[in-house]
Order: sequence, then C-alpha cells, then structure tokens
Amino acid sequence: MGLGALFDGNNRVPLDRYMAWNNQQFYNSETCLGPHGHFVTAPELTPLFGYALAEWVMQVVDGFEGEITLLELGPGRGLLMQDVLMALKRRGWNRAVKMALIEQSELLQLEQKKQLTEFKDQITWFASVNDVKANGTVVILANEFFDALPIQQWCYQQGQLQQRYVQQNKGLEFVWQAAEGGSRAAGANKVFETCAVGQDIYNQCMQLLADYGGAMLMIDYGDWQGAGDTLQAIYQHQKVDPLSKPGQVDLTAHVRFEEYAKLTPEGWTCNYETQGQFLRKLGIEALFWAAIQQNPLDQARIKNVQHRLLGEDDTGMGKLFKVMEVRAP
Repeated sequence: MGLGALFDGNNRVPLDRYMAWNNQQFYNSETCLGPHGHFVTAPELTPLFGYALAEWVMQVVDGFEGEITLLELGPGRGLLMQDVLMALKRRGWNRAVKMALIEQSELLQLEQKKQLTEFKDQITWFASVNDVKANGTVVILANEFFDALPIQQWCYQQGQLQQRYVQQNKGLEFVWQAAEGGSRAAGANKVFETCAVGQDIYNQCMQLLADYGGAMLMIDYGDWQGAGDTLQAIYQHQKVDPLSKPGQVDLTAHVRFEEYAKLTPEGWTCNYETQGQFLRKLGIEALFWAAIQQNPLDQARIKNVQHRLLGEDDTGMGKLFKVMEVRAP
C-alpha cells in the first residue's frame, strides 16, 4: 500500500497506523540492519551477547523434561538465534530443540534462512505467536522487538483527550485531534504513549507460556513507566526527523515495561533490571576477558564492544536498555 492510501478525507492518519506502514516498508528494504544499514543491535556487535543468553536459556529449562521450543520475536538477520544455538552446541547441550521464528518480512526471512542453514531442519517460521504449537517448554526471546511496534500518543489539552495524527499537507506534519474515550490519566499538556499491538503480542506470549510452561526475556531500550514523546527515527545511524523520509527510516519508541508487567498473570515471576546488571549476572565479563586472552592484538576493539553493551554513560547500552524476565510457575 502506498503512502497516499493511508490518509482519510481530512488527509490525516493516526500515528500508530503511519508507524506500522513506515516500518513495514523499512523492514522490507535491503539495508535495514547491520553495519551497512541504518542501526546496529547487540548481536551485530558481538556473538558474546548470544553466548550469555544461552546461559540464561540453560538456567530456565533446567528441571524441565522433553522438547524445548526456542521462540524469537523479530529475529533480524538471525544472528542472535545463531549465536545462542552455537553456544548451546559448544557446551554439549543435548536437549531436543525446535526453533520458532516470528517474522513477517519476507526479505528478513531469507536472511535468517541463510544465517541459520545449519539448523534449517529445526526451524519453522510463523507470522504470529498465536500460530505456534509446541511439544514442550517454550523459551521466548525478544531483543529490540517491542520498541519497533506502532504506538499511540495521547495528550490532555484544555480537559480534552487528544490523539496524535500525521497530516499530509505540502509535506507531512504532526497534529493533535480530539479522541473519543480515554486511555489513562495524565497531566495537562503531557504526552503519554501506549502500544496496543505490543500488548496483544505480549498477551499471546503469556498464553503460550500458560499452555506449555517456560519463560520470556524482553530486552529493549526504555523505562519502567516512561513519560513524554519518545518517538525517534534513525537513518544511516543518525537521528532524523521522524517524518522526513517516509518508509526509509527506522521508527521506534521507548518501551514502557510497566505496561507489559501489568499483563503478566498473577503468581508468575517478573524481574526487571538494566541490561548491564543482567548480562553481568550471566558472566559476560568473563567471556570478554577470555576473548581478550585469545586475541590480545584485538583488545581495544573488544573493550570498546564491552563498553557498548555494559556501559552506563550515553555511549553505552548498559543502563538505557532494560531487561524483563517472566517465568511461568
């Protein structure tokens, strides 16, 4: 569908519909990921990220018998799943494992099939979590997935709830329009965000874990509650105007983890911490130390990558990125 078909008779479209259209176009472009694309994720930086998550997978399924279904939401180029599987293989893990990848982009599916050729007989692709059927415990990985889902933005102005739209005039611009009903209370003139699509997908994941048992790991940039307008656009590794290049930019927003924690079934374990705290508990610093011992001439680059993953300043992901771990009883 072309951009023009989005707009109503007033040349307006809700922000979430515009964001969904933009990201569908973006993730079907040939240069959306990686060092030559528009942004870099943790698995693009180092396989040690996936090796650390493999340790978490082993901890989660300890005590469960039978086949394991390892499910990933939005696998990108397939690097994270490849690193997790290679780490499990090297550690002599002999559990029966099937992989389920949730991916709607045909282009990215092709990339994933190339990356995961060694494990092709164990992988099935699905368009929706609801389509997944397992034979045993399910472990769900969602790394930088929920931030790319379309959001709604709201604001109370003069006692009236307003919803943010994109308007097509001579160009594209943001406008506020009176909305029916409401979402949640907020202060006057303060923007707040919700993600209905994310809530639906999370509920599907919770149902899957309720049916089969297991755990889910969400890793994303954001905060527990969050506040304000967090929409941003990345083009060739630089922040740009979100409306400057329709269909060509990566549109994301901070994940409000509380929004999802509230949907977790009562009595389940739900832990929240920074990425730095989580990865350190899994022993990633020892993995970096071992990598330096094996490649002393590459020490500077390895330390730089370590800082990118664990650092708590503006150049690191250790504090900005959060982790929420959910376990079914």
